[in-house]
Amino acid sequence: MLKFRRLFLYLGLSFVFAACHSSFEISKHRVSYNRIKADSLEADSQMLRLIAPYKQKLDAQMNEVIALTTNTLLRTQPEGTLNNLMAEAMLWYVTTQTEFKPDMAMMNYGGVRLPQISAGNITVGKVYELMPFDNLLEVLEIKGADIDLLCNHIAANGGWPLSGMRFTIRDGKANNLTINGAAIESEKTYLLVTSDYVANGGDKADMLKRAVKRHPINYTVRDAILEYLKNKQTIQLEKDGRISVD
Repeated sequence: MLKFRRLFLYLGLSFVFAACHSSFEISKHRVSYNRIKADSLEADSQMLRLIAPYKQKLDAQMNEVIALTTNTLLRTQPEGTLNNLMAEAMLWYVTTQTEFKPDMAMMNYGGVRLPQISAGNITVGKVYELMPFDNLLEVLEIKGADIDLLCNHIAANGGWPLSGMRFTIRDGKANNLTINGAAIESEKTYLLVTSDYVANGGDKADMLKRAVKRHPINYTVRDAILEYLKNKQTIQLEKDGRISVD
């Protein structure tokens, strides 16, 4: 009798589990698409009224004139006046506003996001276009041997913004490299200003990850450029041969 009870129990459980594990299949499906023109959407007047005061305030800030450039600044390689502006601003800020006395500054060429700034007034908004990212300044203690590798990398890529260094490009390599007018010393430790992006090896600058020590500066590259321009008010930057092709 016990055996029959167990048999009926097993059969009952089997039916229960079968019912709980029913499977379903989709026999048909239909997909449709409707194209909506962006210019056909009506503006939300209530939302526009809500954001209007903030937009006016932002527009006023972005349109503020902070400096004048007497000549058009260009992003070019191996050297460009717009390149020089970025590097000079980074070096100036760290030298004048922090306890560090860096030897040089450098920025990757891809970090220069405008092809030019035309002669005339420079606004806050234009600097945001030039440097839209919130990259922070960093000071690296780095050996001369790694600076040499960095300059070879810069030469192989056609030239990047820099200040405090000079070299010529020959066959895709850096030659006659000097730092503040003196020949580079492989074992000497130099102070280099750059962005945290490049300091982390961005743009394949992996040699910078071997820095002896890193000093983060809690200040963006963009704000350093803004402060530099406000301080100078009128600028006239020319190419000075800091990078040239042999």
